Amino acid sequence: MAGIVGALLTGLFATTALNPGGGDGLLAGRPALVGIQALSVLVAVAFSALGTAGILGLMSLVMPLRVELGEEVAGLDQNQHGQLAYPGGGGEGGFTPLGEGVLLPLEEYAVPRDPLGRPLA
Repeated sequence: MAGIVGALLTGLFATTALNPGGGDGLLAGRPALVGIQALSVLVAVAFSALGTAGILGLMSLVMPLRVELGEEVAGLDQNQHGQLAYPGGGGEGGFTPLGEGVLLPLEEYAVPRDPLGRPLA
């Protein structure tokens, strides 16, 4: 984000008074530089997006890009690394339960709750 902001602000504040080899920006009377900088930002974002999509596409041919839902719900620290990142957390058995904002698509992971929203035993 800082690079995008910097590139756009260059088109706004650039002046040949400070850099004779450069160009004037919007505030120095040349609004076209803002457009040039904005186009450069869009090209860089598109290049990055296409490169990332290509790399992910190649990776997906040889390995899954996500873990199984059950592994994610159980906790990736234990599953992927063989240890607990935060032992002694607030949940049962030292595990911290998933937050209320986590949406799980399968019914088997839904926790039955009473009318006040507390988990049923």
